[in-house]
Amino acid sequence: MSNDEENRAIIQWLDGDLSDEEIQKVLPREDLLAYRQILHEVDSWTPDNDQQIFDVTEITRAAPQEETKVRKINSWMPMSIAASVVVLIVAGVYFFSGFGTTEYVADNGTSLEVNLPDGISTVTLAAGSAIQWEDDAWSENGRKMTIEGKAYFKVGKGSPFVVSAATGTVEVLGTEFEVSGFEETFIVACYEGKVRATAADQQKITLAAGEESVYHKDAWAPKRNTNGDLPPWFAEKLEFKDTSLEEVFAKLEKTYEVKIVAGDVNLQQKYTGNVPTNNLKASMKLVLTSFNIKYKTIGKTLYLSK
Repeated sequence: MSNDEENRAIIQWLDGDLSDEEIQKVLPREDLLAYRQILHEVDSWTPDNDQQIFDVTEITRAAPQEETKVRKINSWMPMSIAASVVVLIVAGVYFFSGFGTTEYVADNGTSLEVNLPDGISTVTLAAGSAIQWEDDAWSENGRKMTIEGKAYFKVGKGSPFVVSAATGTVEVLGTEFEVSGFEETFIVACYEGKVRATAADQQKITLAAGEESVYHKDAWAPKRNTNGDLPPWFAEKLEFKDTSLEEVFAKLEKTYEVKIVAGDVNLQQKYTGNVPTNNLKASMKLVLTSFNIKYKTIGKTLYLSK
């Protein structure tokens, strides 16, 4: 789709002629969130009484019969300027609220702690992760939200608390736990209290404090100890336990904002160990040495070879 076609589609969406579902086929998710944030800021802006308010229609209307005063204005210019500002905002951690939905996103390399609407619970998002909830999903009857990526929850006692990911859900009632959801793997670790995790195919497991389990390839793995009072990424490191290289590389790509091209490397090989989140060279050496894998770097792309 050309820039002109994309611009026309966005204008139709702003005018209400395109639905959210239709515009999502045109715009990347991050850009759509950015435009929604702009609309939210504009809707909530109230000028000071002594400010002069201009009528946009008067500003952009060409003066009749005064051709020398008419100036052609690019109708997309205001949105282009706004988009440039948004780029600076979303380069770090950003927050979106509007249309009955609230979402927080932690940029790559940046964790984020969020106070939840009940006033007694918090969530800490790992780098590159996001959490979202509908405003009407928080009441005395329950607390519900969805997550993409990895997060650590500290939940105050109260109504049922449910966290949903693409790979399953976790139900708790006053506890501390970690959820990590990826395309094929669902990891749940309980640090206090008790949680019940349900995979997408409805297989369930109950975990007590100090226990964790991984759902992978249609089955929950045997319970194992969490090996600590907090997730390892709180200490600026990634911890892998019998994790496929495919998932390891996916996490490293997100953490360091690089692309890893595996080539002929077997991505089903399993890695166990900790790697730092602030030193790419050290991380690659720790992971690759045990598999006798080499790599070379061109720009922000890492090419692997046996």
